[in-house]
Amino acid sequence: MRRLADGPGWTFPEGGWLTAACYARAVRESELDEIQATVRRIAALPPPDEDGDHVAGLFLAFHEVDGQQEWQVRDGHLHIARADPRLDYLNA
Repeated sequence: MRRLADGPGWTFPEGGWLTAACYARAVRESELDEIQATVRRIAALPPPDEDGDHVAGLFLAFHEVDGQQEWQVRDGHLHIARADPRLDYLNA
């Protein structure tokens, strides 16, 4: 996964049986397509074992014009939707 998500803002916590990727960074809108493309490549990774479980995760994105979005990584895809208003406190 490190090759797919390499650059500022990415970190890969280690320990236990879980492999994780985290992204935290303020970016310009001109960089958004590149970040979404990276997350889409991660989502599309083949299942690592015979269980067939794809990568799963959640990102919260805050946009000055479009508002808060929820990026769901599941079923081999990136699904983008408006975030639940109950999470607005995170963008205070």
